[in-house]
Amino acid sequence: MTYETIRLERFDNVALITLNRPERLNAISRQMCRELLDAFAALRGEDVRALVITGASRAGGRPCFCAGADLKEIATLGPAERPRPGLVGAIEGMAALDTAEDEVQGMMDTLESLPFITIAAIDGVCTAGGLELALSCDIRVLGEQAQVSDLHIKNLGRIGGAGVTARLTRVVGPAWSKELLITGDPLPTDVALRIGFASHLHPSDRLVDEALALARRIAERRLEAIRVAKASIDATVDMTRKEALRFSYLCWAAMGGGEQSGFGTAGAKAFAERRRIEE
Repeated sequence: MTYETIRLERFDNVALITLNRPERLNAISRQMCRELLDAFAALRGEDVRALVITGASRAGGRPCFCAGADLKEIATLGPAERPRPGLVGAIEGMAALDTAEDEVQGMMDTLESLPFITIAAIDGVCTAGGLELALSCDIRVLGEQAQVSDLHIKNLGRIGGAGVTARLTRVVGPAWSKELLITGDPLPTDVALRIGFASHLHPSDRLVDEALALARRIAERRLEAIRVAKASIDATVDMTRKEALRFSYLCWAAMGGGEQSGFGTAGAKAFAERRRIEE
């Protein structure tokens, strides 16, 4: 598929997606949503271990991640058709976590469930759907000009529809989530690091390079270990401590941690012999 609203680049086991509508602050149009879903499906079938998502710079080189949904498109075309029309149908769809209920919601859920590590490299404007896109990634790194906020309530009088209240709360906690979502105030980069929204802060001109360097370090690890670690961490977030520990032990054993031979000892042998572990 030829993409018009995104750029997809591959570097061995690492991929880079650039949202490419700088004239619209990289807003998520219906076409961009479809192209992202197609790119995710393509990468899922490849030996990809890490994906970086960033945004194209505006005219003059000003950085920009994503300003959210394309409101001009929505105002012109109206809301997209839903498989379950009406309020009751929407409630049923959301209760079932049906990703077909809304294309953008489905795209965010697909991004979150990809079987490799995803990194949002955020600089410039990152608000509304852009924030939801960043929260759907596993790791977030910031450029020094990052302007992270959520303007749904401030500008539209409602919360975002792609899981922002749930995802943001799990990342920064309920108090910060309430303040950010209700006030619409931008999150200072130093605070974003302190409360765990982002892992690293880099100069704007180094952001994508640093994000790719992190992705390459991740890509050096065994693919099956990456997938199991991600799945285990994501699954145990909503468990009790005892359930989480049991699930963690199960994942360890499933990867050979309890074996006396086979892959259970292969890692130890590789470490002792100072060589890279085989796939």
